[in-house]
Amino acid sequence: MKQFNQGVAIHGLFGGPANAFDYAKSRTKSLLTTNTLFPDIYPPRWKWKNTDLMVRYWYLKTGAFLKSFDFLTVIQWDILVLGDLSSSLPSHNENDLLLSGIASLEELPSGWAWTNQGNNKKEWECFKEYARLVHGLNDGFTFCQGPLYSLPRTFLERYSFSAITELCHDEIRLPFYARAWGFSCKDTGLCKDWRSAETERYFNARTNKPIQATDIILQLNNPSGRRIFHPFREKWQYASSNSACRTSSTNRRPWILLATWNYAIIISLRLREIAEIIRIYYNKHNRETARNLQIPARASTALDWRMLADKCITDRRYPSAFKSHINALLAKIDEVVDINEYQVEYSHVKLELVQSLLISRKRFDNTKKELVQVFCNTLRRLNLHVFSAVSDDLSRFSDIVVCMSCEKYLSYAKNFVRSLDPVSDRLGRLIIVGDKTLRPYCYRYDSDSRVLFVPNSDTYERLTEKTFLAYLFLYGLELNASILKVDDDTTCVNPAKLTNKVFPLTKCSNYVGRVWHPGISGLSRWWHCGRYTASSSNFLPYSRYADVSYAEGQAYAISSRALRILAISYLLYPDQIKSELSYEDVAVGKCLARCGISPLHYPLINPGLLESQFRSD
Repeated sequence: MKQFNQGVAIHGLFGGPANAFDYAKSRTKSLLTTNTLFPDIYPPRWKWKNTDLMVRYWYLKTGAFLKSFDFLTVIQWDILVLGDLSSSLPSHNENDLLLSGIASLEELPSGWAWTNQGNNKKEWECFKEYARLVHGLNDGFTFCQGPLYSLPRTFLERYSFSAITELCHDEIRLPFYARAWGFSCKDTGLCKDWRSAETERYFNARTNKPIQATDIILQLNNPSGRRIFHPFREKWQYASSNSACRTSSTNRRPWILLATWNYAIIISLRLREIAEIIRIYYNKHNRETARNLQIPARASTALDWRMLADKCITDRRYPSAFKSHINALLAKIDEVVDINEYQVEYSHVKLELVQSLLISRKRFDNTKKELVQVFCNTLRRLNLHVFSAVSDDLSRFSDIVVCMSCEKYLSYAKNFVRSLDPVSDRLGRLIIVGDKTLRPYCYRYDSDSRVLFVPNSDTYERLTEKTFLAYLFLYGLELNASILKVDDDTTCVNPAKLTNKVFPLTKCSNYVGRVWHPGISGLSRWWHCGRYTASSSNFLPYSRYADVSYAEGQAYAISSRALRILAISYLLYPDQIKSELSYEDVAVGKCLARCGISPLHYPLINPGLLESQFRSD
């Protein structure tokens, strides 16, 4: 492939066992510019079945930081390329996906495994239900063959930052999401008919029968013959004197190839906007300053982004304290040596910088909205597998129950979740636990017990911050769902009433629960006494303003609009929220009151709905 695509940088994605990665790097060192290791946490069949999700991981880990991004072409490891790729694939625009062997359901061979056999058939039925409920698509499904496809950058960006289901196979998912998001699909021409024996002599993904070398040589000697073959798993030792199989040096597009050791070759990358934060701020609010500083709209590397940030802090319109803070954040980049650590560190620096810019804005205007979106995109990229796993568990639900717990009382939270089993098909369920060992904004998820670990201490005095970090994560999922928050000392005696009464009320009223009015009945300012780990704090009353009505913290429900307000409030006023300590319900009431949302009095802790359970320990 390198011989026929001279001057093309090749990057690798290794999907094999982690203990074989060093060997793979040594064998391909002269061929690959970089080689990225896909985490060895999934079985081989998962990797084979979910090549598109591996490609998404590569883009977030490595590809987004490379230059020159136009299209991303995925080629399986057992494809033989003996020609110029730019002339072997059809032309396409920025709204086209190039897929191999596009076919409708009626055109598929009878007994196709992914829709007709065993568990695959059950997954296909679930996928159709997912398509109907989430994207409103009931029919018209198309399919493709996975060994080769090309994705435009706009599609890849959306695919990388969206919640993608793991149901079925990439041969089903890619054309489906293209249709759901308004992209068009174009055939590569490599597999014109799935049933044709003539086509399968040169390209097939169904019978897995290797291509014969004699058939390949006949095609190479034909000036208009094929140059791409699949599958071929031997070392190619033949040559052809025909100039048609040599690289053409004219009319070449700039390409960057990513040759994958096990699964994919990714081709042709275009410029990525790494300077988006500074660009958003200057383009809308400091246009003249931007012209004076000659700040470009794009930056090709993280170092260019660093230079833009340096120019940003030289702007006289910023207060000196703010500039010092940005300088401290940027200094973290200099401490990083390893490229993998750098990309993680870059995400943390970017999150902190975006939050600083958000806090510095006087009004919540369009710039802040864009910055919030940048923050959420970066958060999803930093926690790619966590967001993907949680989204797979919750994306089909419009109503979600969140149980706030800790390691000590996790068994009580699991008991509460089990009490919701009668309506498990209608309610999403999630348990929140703190983990102080996690880095800031890094989450962890146990899919078996549906426990989301947030980067915060599990102590009672950090309850408010832990709760708001959970809301920030849920907002980043973009599920548009209502949330019922309960404590782990609760059990549900009437699950059906939650779905029939509580959640419909929440969608109408935004904020539902047993309402307390501190201005009328006062506030129990010693509620935390004896519960904090710091003994000195146990003898100090809650001494902050509590002048708004709020819903009791043991159980309250919020709409998707209220969830958005709470998540953004944490970004804008983190110190205020942290200072509320364990008075999380008061903090929620304050944040929602600022946006004109008052709680609807509907006690959720009552004998016919939710009840408190006694803790023996």
